[in-house]
Amino acid sequence: MQAIDLNIDETYDYLRSELPDYVTFEHWIIEKKNGQLPVAPIKRFNDIVRYRRHIRPHKIVETYADIGFDIDVETYTSALLLNTLQDWHLSHASDFNTNDGDIPAHMPPLISSLDIGPLNIMQLARTWHKVLLEAKGLLHLYRFRILDKRASRRDKSRQGRCVPKFSTP
Repeated sequence: MQAIDLNIDETYDYLRSELPDYVTFEHWIIEKKNGQLPVAPIKRFNDIVRYRRHIRPHKIVETYADIGFDIDVETYTSALLLNTLQDWHLSHASDFNTNDGDIPAHMPPLISSLDIGPLNIMQLARTWHKVLLEAKGLLHLYRFRILDKRASRRDKSRQGRCVPKFSTP
């Protein structure tokens, strides 16, 4: 949102109240920006998303625990790769490891940071999806219950805590 100079609170309020489809959301952005999007900041932001690394140890520990990676063996730090694997793993745990075969109410966002719409802004579709899931109470708040068996590998301060609202791009 910052790359295109949108007011984050106004944007999230719009998404939460209107629950627009993605194309409508992009049209809303174009309208807000009077049809003019800043090319250079969007390119810089897309490069940040594409090449960002998880460097904080607690983020690596959390993500590796969710994925099932051994912190003493694996060396991946690409935020794009790790976030995608984390979402896929959480989806698999909730969709395919149930007895009734129904997709549960609480879903991780399955839109990659690389997925883009016509505006060519990375992370925008993922943010749109996460805000809509959160607004409907469907964001993956269950993840710590499902992954309790891995809690010993996770930072103890995170046990039993709900997932906070995510930060904005």
